[in-house]
Amino acid sequence: MLEKMKARITGLLTDKKTRNALIVPGAVLLLLILMSAFYMEHWMESDFAAEMIFSKLMSETGHYIATPDWYYSTEYRLFYTQLIMVPLFKFMKSWTAIRVITNIVFYGILLASYAFMVKPLKAKTERKILFAALLLVPFSETMAQHMQFGNTYIAHVILMFWNIGLVLRLAFEQDRLKLQDRETLAAGSGWQIWYLCALTVLAMVCGASGVRYFLSVYAPLLVAGLWLIFRGEHFRALLDADERPTFRGLIRDLRDVYMSREAGIFRNSLGASAIAFIGYLFNVTYIRSHFIFTTYEDLNFIRVINGELFRRIENSIGSFLELMGYIPDRGVLSLRGFITLLSFVMIVVGVVVIVSVHRQLRNPFVPDYDEDIEYVDLEDAGAARTEAETSALFEEDAAYEDDSESMDPSDGVAAEADVEEEVISGEEPGYDEDIEYVDFGGPVAVADVDDTNLIDRFFLALFHSAFIIMTFVLVFTYTTITPRYYLMPLVLILPLLLIYDRREVKPFRKDLVLWILTLSMTIAGAKILYSMATVDKNADRSAAAAYLTENGYTFGYAMYDDANMLEELTDGALEAAGIRLEDGAVKYFRWSSPAAYYEPTYATGPVFLLLTTEDYAANSDASAVAAGTIVYDQDGYVILAYDSPEALREE
Repeated sequence: MLEKMKARITGLLTDKKTRNALIVPGAVLLLLILMSAFYMEHWMESDFAAEMIFSKLMSETGHYIATPDWYYSTEYRLFYTQLIMVPLFKFMKSWTAIRVITNIVFYGILLASYAFMVKPLKAKTERKILFAALLLVPFSETMAQHMQFGNTYIAHVILMFWNIGLVLRLAFEQDRLKLQDRETLAAGSGWQIWYLCALTVLAMVCGASGVRYFLSVYAPLLVAGLWLIFRGEHFRALLDADERPTFRGLIRDLRDVYMSREAGIFRNSLGASAIAFIGYLFNVTYIRSHFIFTTYEDLNFIRVINGELFRRIENSIGSFLELMGYIPDRGVLSLRGFITLLSFVMIVVGVVVIVSVHRQLRNPFVPDYDEDIEYVDLEDAGAARTEAETSALFEEDAAYEDDSESMDPSDGVAAEADVEEEVISGEEPGYDEDIEYVDFGGPVAVADVDDTNLIDRFFLALFHSAFIIMTFVLVFTYTTITPRYYLMPLVLILPLLLIYDRREVKPFRKDLVLWILTLSMTIAGAKILYSMATVDKNADRSAAAAYLTENGYTFGYAMYDDANMLEELTDGALEAAGIRLEDGAVKYFRWSSPAAYYEPTYATGPVFLLLTTEDYAANSDASAVAAGTIVYDQDGYVILAYDSPEALREE
């Protein structure tokens, strides 16, 4: 396997088109690494800082995956940045260096998961590489913070890509490969076992993490699989039958539908969902009794009749626009106004691509046979191919001799020469056990024409189902509406772009659409990176943190938006418990922070309370605030000092 992988990599690097394509994502990666090293703290948020504190806590207490000494948010994260950060904290003290190294590792895993997902998708290798760069471009503030730099969602996207790729391989590998010898067949079966084991582990991890992956991964997979079944020939034949089937006949027909090729996605998605549900049961029965995190049991459907529906629709649309780069409350005739207009341009381009793919999928696709199309099943595709198509197919890839009994083995074609005449004449070839496949060279990894069209339809259905499901939840439930929730459905546009690039037959139309998208994302990404380098959103917070460390403080309290950031900005020199002020009383905000911070005996001696000037003005009459002495009041922050933490105990 290692030799094949080495040969594959060597082949890619020696190909000129592939080498040139690697320059683009390579340049974007280098830019992201430099920005992470020098400017990432400018746009850091409390959620991002929490993962650092979480990893540091486990490194100090001897844990690795999880710890009961932490207040989790809504997820119990098994595959997350702590896998890299925890060991780094054991011998590194620079939080910036730890975050940069973690980002680099996750960039690599993200690109590997993307390549794994789109591998079954028929597209030229260099195009897949070029489109990978779009996954790395921070074209909006939300994408930059939660995907490229903050990394709060990069693990979610990675797990989604791996799940999709594994479901695809398990669904189509057996149908699309007809192997000639038992040794190769055994190797193919071995890969199936590895895929099944990997999907089982991933599903358990995702299910044990909480309900997010059911919403973002498994529900869209199931809906997309059902759509393929309903649009498949077996189910449509059942619907169009002139006579009502008997009960036994209906059961037999439904069994045939379930076992059909187009039902492969649904079968494997259903199996993965069942395993994820087992993981969720482990979450309910074990994890919740050993770890503390927020759940969704109290999430209700909204009241539609009081106008809540229209407000949530409005907020959902606004969230998606902000994810695409829309900047509210800025002048139209300004740079930010221009970037906002680009967000609409990107949305229009996306709609054009989706509509075009819809239209193109009405007709079966016959691929150009190149280095990416390696195996074609003659039994399914050869007899149906027209004379012109088959002639073109054999003209370039096979050397025939009139009186020979077999094709030249050096061409990699394991089939009898008389098959050529039967296929070209449109006759059904007579297959026997010795005529099993046509080999165009390279590793075994390619679907036949029917599977190519089916995979294309799957990715289109997956994109739609992911967006519809997410929109339904945001509109009809009381869950928080935020732009980042649309991030995972949005990245599923990448396979559709590859499909559009391959299927669009009008070259100028295709080039125009893709260049407009590329130019818009490049300009928007450049603006985001420029703003990140020149605008330090944490400058005032850093000044307050510097004052605290210079005056010997080590522990205090702050609103959640500031609490974790104080620790991040000082490389752990400061610790702060999250609070909120309600009706003049202190309430602890136990969310993404160490549990020990809220223990009565954790802090002794002088402590501080950090508030924004707005929060201080709104709560200056609160007993806890009034008991403090103002020692710092500048740049939007007020710091109050206390001789002991007693005045800031939760009431």
